[in-house]
Amino acid sequence: MELPDFYLPIQVVGGMPQYPHPICMGLETRRDPSYGMAGATRKGRRHYIFQYTFSGEGVFKDSQGIHRVVSCTALLMASHDPAIVCAYPVDKTEPWKFIFLDFGGQAACAMAQDLIRRHGAIYELPPKHPAIERLLAFHVHDQVGCAISSLEGARLILKLLDALLASKEDQPELKTENQLLRNVHEFVQAHIDQPISVLDIATHFNVSRKHLARLF
Repeated sequence: MELPDFYLPIQVVGGMPQYPHPICMGLETRRDPSYGMAGATRKGRRHYIFQYTFSGEGVFKDSQGIHRVVSCTALLMASHDPAIVCAYPVDKTEPWKFIFLDFGGQAACAMAQDLIRRHGAIYELPPKHPAIERLLAFHVHDQVGCAISSLEGARLILKLLDALLASKEDQPELKTENQLLRNVHEFVQAHIDQPISVLDIATHFNVSRKHLARLF
């Protein structure tokens, strides 16, 4: 079942300012080229942002250049970095669906800065990664608010950063699965006006229905 969009401020009970802590999170669907987020306009917000794309496509610009943001792509960025821009492509019409998490704390910000310095801002994670599923689980708090302990907040951030670091290690199976997910998504979009079954997709990509179902 596809989740509806939501926005959730997160209150950390008994929070310690220097400790890793979430600030807010949300699931968004963007389809308008007027959408954009620029670090140059957010200089007063000194925290970090994690963003993960489920479907569609966005554009990300940083000091390294301009990058396509497609399904399974995770971004890690400093909210106040004047070089960053996230936007909806002017030449696309498919909705861009992503989840984001804003987080702070001196320790978490230092770790995120180290990750970006060593591995850059762009990562890959499968949609069923525990860190992603944990973020999606917060949708149950939409409209009612969310309060978590300092320990739970810190664990949420640290597990997410650990997942990004692990994704940069040599894991050929993970990279292969992510590519298959992208290929399947593009195949479905290219045949959106035709009746396509799971068996048709599995046959086209020479994989079993069971393997395809596990990925999705």
